[in-house]
Amino acid sequence: MLRALTAARLSVALTLLAGEERRAELSAEAVTLARAAGDADALCQALAARCDIMAGPEHSRSRVDWAGEIMTTAAAHRSPALELLGRRVRLVAPGWRRVTSVPRMMRCGRTR
Repeated sequence: MLRALTAARLSVALTLLAGEERRAELSAEAVTLARAAGDADALCQALAARCDIMAGPEHSRSRVDWAGEIMTTAAAHRSPALELLGRRVRLVAPGWRRVTSVPRMMRCGRTR
C-alpha cells in the first residue's frame, strides 16, 4: 500500500521534472499496486493521481470513468473525504471547454 501511495504522489510531484510518459507509468503502477493490495484509500488516491497525470481531451472519457470509480469505492468504504475527492475529480474530468469570449466584467477591469 505504501508503494502505491508513494508512486501516486511521485507521479504528481514530478510534473515539472519528468516527462509525461514517466509520470503516466508511475500513476499506472500506483493503480496496479493499490488494486493488488485491496486498499480502497490507496486506490482512490492512485486513481486521482492518474486523472491529474492523464490530461488532455483524448483522456477525458478515462478521467470520467476513474472519477466514478473513486466515488463508488469511497461510498462503499464510507469515506466522505475520498468521496469528495472523487467528486472534485469528476467535476474537472471532462476538461475545460475552450473559451471563445470573455465576459465584459472580466476584461482587465473594464466594464464598458
